Amino acid sequence: MVDEKSIIKKFELHQVWLDSVGREGEKLVLDEINLEGLHLSNFSFKEARLIECSFDSMNLEKGNFILTWLYSSTFRNTYLHGANFYKGYVSYADFSYSNLRNSKFTDCESAETIFLGADLSNAELNVCYFSSVDFRNSKLDNANIEDSFFEDVLVKGASFKNVKGIEKANIISINIGTPEEPITLDKEQAKRWIFENCM
Repeated sequence: MVDEKSIIKKFELHQVWLDSVGREGEKLVLDEINLEGLHLSNFSFKEARLIECSFDSMNLEKGNFILTWLYSSTFRNTYLHGANFYKGYVSYADFSYSNLRNSKFTDCESAETIFLGADLSNAELNVCYFSSVDFRNSKLDNANIEDSFFEDVLVKGASFKNVKGIEKANIISINIGTPEEPITLDKEQAKRWIFENCM
């Protein structure tokens, strides 16, 4: 059972730590904590370390996750419209079926991240290295993928309408099948597949 008061106190101390540039307060570090049901929308997550934490079904609109460690944390069915993950560490995190419209993942570390069925419309997905990421059935309409690498990325059912920056994206390989029965397309073939799905 999560002690809500102690968790809120940690977030308050983290805000002091941010405001004082580390001179006061305490950096937020949480490991394997279920935060579902807590009201955290008024707090900053910037530069925190939140490993294997659960944020499922929460409202974290415009959340500040800049430079935040989120390894293996879950954000399933979470409202993250306009959230900022700039230079964050989102490897192994699960964003399945979340609203990530207008979010920012610029320059993120992203290996095996799950965006299954997520809405990433108008998101900034540029300057990222997406390795073994699951974008199946996700919506990337009008998203910016300029200067990002895509390697062994699952894309079956994904929508890439009007995706931006594809000319400068590095499409190494995509999987248009499933993890169990992969259908791998490499480089030019992969890029052509995304181009065709941009229309």
